[in-house]
Amino acid sequence: MASIRKRNNRWEVRVRRSGQPTQTKTFTLKSDAQQWAREAEIALEKGELLQNTKPNPLTLEEAVRRYVHEVAIHHKGVTSERYRLGVMVIRLGKTKLITAITSRDIASYKVERQKEVTPASVRRELNLLSSK
Repeated sequence: MASIRKRNNRWEVRVRRSGQPTQTKTFTLKSDAQQWAREAEIALEKGELLQNTKPNPLTLEEAVRRYVHEVAIHHKGVTSERYRLGVMVIRLGKTKLITAITSRDIASYKVERQKEVTPASVRRELNLLSSK
C-alpha cells in the first residue's frame, strides 16, 4: 500500500508490501507522486518492481579492516582501536560473516574477555562494535 506525505515542500511516496523491500521516491508535484504510487503498486502486484539488491555481506575481518582504513585512522587512539578490534576478530572468528554474529556470540565474548581484562576495557571493545 502506498502512503504519500508532504515533507519539506516535496511529496514523499512510500510503497510497502509484505515480504518486499519498501520503495521510496520523492516528487515536487503531488500529482506525480500519486501517479508513481499507482504504477509502483501495480508493478509490485505483477512482481516487476526491482528489489533492492543487498551487497555481499562482509566477513568480520574485512569489515574491521575497512573500518580501520576509512574511519579509525582519523581517531586519536587508532593504535588502541586497531589492537582491540584485532582481539575481537581473533575471538569471534575471522571468516565469520558480520550478518552471522549473534547477541549470544557477543555475550560469550564479553564473559570470556572479562576473565582477562577489566570491565571498562571490555566496554571499550564492545563500544567499537557500535561505531558507525
